[in-house]
Amino acid sequence: MNSEYATNDFVKRMYSQYTEADMKERALHKSQYRQLKSRFRTDSLQSINDRIPADKKYAFGLKVSSAVGLENDLMIFEDTIGIDSKGTGKQVFIKTDFALEKSGDNVDVVLIEEPENHLSHINLRKLIERVSNTQSGQLFIATHNSLISTRLELRNLLIMHDGAEGCPTSLRDLSEDTAKYFMKAPVAGILEFAISCKAILVEGPSEYMLFERFYESVAGNKPEADDVHIIDVRGLSFKRYLEIARLLKSKVAVVTDNDGDKQKYCIDKYVDYAEDANIKVCYEEDNEKTTFEKVLYADNQALCDKLFKEDSLNYMLKYKTEAAYTLLAQTEAIAVPEYIRGAIAWIRS
Repeated sequence: MNSEYATNDFVKRMYSQYTEADMKERALHKSQYRQLKSRFRTDSLQSINDRIPADKKYAFGLKVSSAVGLENDLMIFEDTIGIDSKGTGKQVFIKTDFALEKSGDNVDVVLIEEPENHLSHINLRKLIERVSNTQSGQLFIATHNSLISTRLELRNLLIMHDGAEGCPTSLRDLSEDTAKYFMKAPVAGILEFAISCKAILVEGPSEYMLFERFYESVAGNKPEADDVHIIDVRGLSFKRYLEIARLLKSKVAVVTDNDGDKQKYCIDKYVDYAEDANIKVCYEEDNEKTTFEKVLYADNQALCDKLFKEDSLNYMLKYKTEAAYTLLAQTEAIAVPEYIRGAIAWIRS
């Protein structure tokens, strides 16, 4: 992408596309360019050539062979700066923009390999907007970026990864509502989830921060050793993810609060997935322990009181992530809540 050969080849192809309809214009450009070179010899090099002895019959001039013609000297400029002097990310954007400009005209298929490389988040969003507005031609994008896959709609996505049942897997049967939800929702690890054969979904950053510690305590190894991904699904959009999991046939455990009514929020809410062997919803059985923090405190009261002093439970509920980090940073053993133990055992089974 950023080599001199690639840049020159790109500029020549773009020039050919924009002048394809007018061969006369291209011939005129080449003629005028030869005249320009000739004038440079007369106007700028003449003083040097006058110092060369006449009997030598030598003179300085510019090359005139086809190998160093107009097309080889052309460069595309943006705001007076040539793209060969731009950063690699800007080159990605400009070259993709030019390719899409001609798509559907005399370009039938555009292939883009990982456009997120070298692009800042803002420029990547600009590029996605540019791609989404391209209505003609056929476009294929290879990416590992969740922002690209969600904003260009998940129903267009083909999941390619080892170990997946029926790979490659299409998400074309995803509901329109869920597809549009992910287009508007904050960017989550949707691709990380999609290419995971096994995943545990948690509903907040405090659970996420402590979960690897819990996993090691129960399993004796890190989650990646078992090919398990831990994903924080903020906003409680578990059912959106489970719809994707059902299409991909991946194994997914949901770890959720009972919010004081396990029947309503943990059983009835997920009744559509009750018969799915690859999906399990894990929750605290005691309705009095409504949140993760309350369960964690009940199982680790002495430790929490020592770390957070008086009114430690209220502190944990008010400052959830700070409390989780404090627990994570200390060296004493942390008792793992039973429903989390169950999720870890099930995902490993």
